Amino acid sequence: MLTAEEDFSIADIDTIPDEEMPPTQKEMARSLIRRFGQPSFRRTFTHLRQFHVDAGPIRCPALAMLGEGEGREPLRQFERFADTAAGPVTKRAFTAAEGAASHLWRSKAS
Repeated sequence: MLTAEEDFSIADIDTIPDEEMPPTQKEMARSLIRRFGQPSFRRTFTHLRQFHVDAGPIRCPALAMLGEGEGREPLRQFERFADTAAGPVTKRAFTAAEGAASHLWRSKAS
């Protein structure tokens, strides 16, 4: 979690050097802040902590998907969903070679 001093808004993103935050991550951050209508990156994550999914009541077959480079938290959520759903869960982790190392999908041609 970012400290208050490290927090940034959409207006700040273009001032962050690419060495600190690559352009792709900048676009992902900008999209996330806009999607949830929050004033900053830190406030967006505070907002997201309000959302919880209880997989226990899910009894139908389900598919859990993950990009291999998404990080610890998405992996934790992926595993928890698969472990707690009442029905059968097929797990699928996509690789960078398949164009899905992280949440931002891209074609193999790009």
